[in-house]
Amino acid sequence: MRFNPLGGWWGPRMIGLPVSIRTSRGDVPGVIASKNPFEMEEEERKGPFKAKDLFVDVGLFGKKKPDALGIRPGDPVTPLCPFTILPGGAYMAKAWDDRAGCVMLVEAMRALAAPKRRNAVFGVGTVQEEVGIRGAATSGHHTNPDVCVVLEVDVAQDTPGSGTESPGRLGEGVSICVYDATLIPNTRLRDHVIGVARRKKIPHQLSAVPFGGTDGGRVHLNARGVPTIVVGVPARHIHSAAGIICRRDFDAAVKLVVEVVKTLDGKTVAAFA
Repeated sequence: MRFNPLGGWWGPRMIGLPVSIRTSRGDVPGVIASKNPFEMEEEERKGPFKAKDLFVDVGLFGKKKPDALGIRPGDPVTPLCPFTILPGGAYMAKAWDDRAGCVMLVEAMRALAAPKRRNAVFGVGTVQEEVGIRGAATSGHHTNPDVCVVLEVDVAQDTPGSGTESPGRLGEGVSICVYDATLIPNTRLRDHVIGVARRKKIPHQLSAVPFGGTDGGRVHLNARGVPTIVVGVPARHIHSAAGIICRRDFDAAVKLVVEVVKTLDGKTVAAFA
């Protein structure tokens, strides 16, 4: 079966990837494959490999067709990668971008569930961020927030080939993003978040990502504008089947979100304007 990639998949990362096709009759396992490299010319083996050159093999042969397994056009294909705890406190799993943000949201909302609070908090899990930050547009319009804190991953830059002093390093705390291609955060909100991290002694690092973006790129344009900041967990190998994050960074991110939200009264928010 041919397929269309959703989001920023890099072709070489997909070859040999076990996947599951989710059909109306149940999940069908398979693997993403390319033309047999033993039948390629030398130049072909050098790539580049693109999604249009790949396919999903579910082991059919003879006269069997995909519809015999209930497979139809439009059925989603997902990577198969079980959650794994690695030595040293790191976690490996698929789609940390942005399942990490979803878990951060759940834990932060639990911590903020006390009846006495000086503000109203909306926790939103948006859809289709990777294909046009679409859910951010509708949820931003619906909630019309005064401040937005986006819960995300950061691109970890502590692997071979990255600079030794690059931000976004596992184990060094929550990432506070000061720039990406879709959002330059409100500077007063940015300084406020950094100040909270320092006062509460929450390990943190400042990150700038010159490419890509988050839901913040859409929400900060809502109505007359919304002060917006991105708080993230450094993650290695995003947009692949097996990303890696550090539990300490995750805990620091949740703590920072909770402590920042607790400070957001009317006077504080008005000062961001």
